[in-house]
Amino acid sequence: MLFITVTENQTTCWAQSSPCSHFLLGMGAILFSFKISIKKLLSIDLFSAEILLFIESKFTEYLFPDNSSFAKKYLNFYANILPRIEGYPLRMLYPRKYDGKDGMGLEASSDAKLYSHLYMNGIKQCFSHLIGLCQGPDDDSCLQWGKFKGKIRFATILFYFPGDEFRAYRDFYSNTVGRITATDLKASIATIPEIKDNHTDHIEVAPAVYLYQDVFKDFELPKNIKKYYDL
Repeated sequence: MLFITVTENQTTCWAQSSPCSHFLLGMGAILFSFKISIKKLLSIDLFSAEILLFIESKFTEYLFPDNSSFAKKYLNFYANILPRIEGYPLRMLYPRKYDGKDGMGLEASSDAKLYSHLYMNGIKQCFSHLIGLCQGPDDDSCLQWGKFKGKIRFATILFYFPGDEFRAYRDFYSNTVGRITATDLKASIATIPEIKDNHTDHIEVAPAVYLYQDVFKDFELPKNIKKYYDL
């Protein structure tokens, strides 16, 4: 199984070829790294895998509530997909500046006090990543997974910090992004003429966020790292 984590500043990739064999290439917020060459990483046979797991990573970003914005060209996509989410928990907001121009935004439909602590830009980023996964990579992408025909799973991983910010993001993800189906994506991606639908039939979305603490709890890490990161 190949894992790819994406943040605003970096892309981190690692593969697990067996329960006891882990290869990690990363930096920054990722806990540790093994020395492995780019050539070794790219030699992994992606097409022997049954699932590609793409992880949208949030380390501390979600602790800082903010707004979201996106280009107006995605209006029809959001107008199609948001009503498909059970309970209609997310709605569009207009106007909102995007890249210095008139754009759109997202906000919670609920006035619940908890959602005043919400990192809404992270929720918007999940939609952006899903749009990208529907189309797939450019032909010159380093990992060249565009012809992969197995299951593609999208998930979000958070570092757990106790507080309202965590509860708000965890709950809102489950009530919005976590409810999106391949059928929802297929109908909605068709509203963006410049996006080619290559993968919606293969995509599934994790219904709940992953936690760094859960993922790494069984790894054999140095004691000082486990203590520092509360693992």
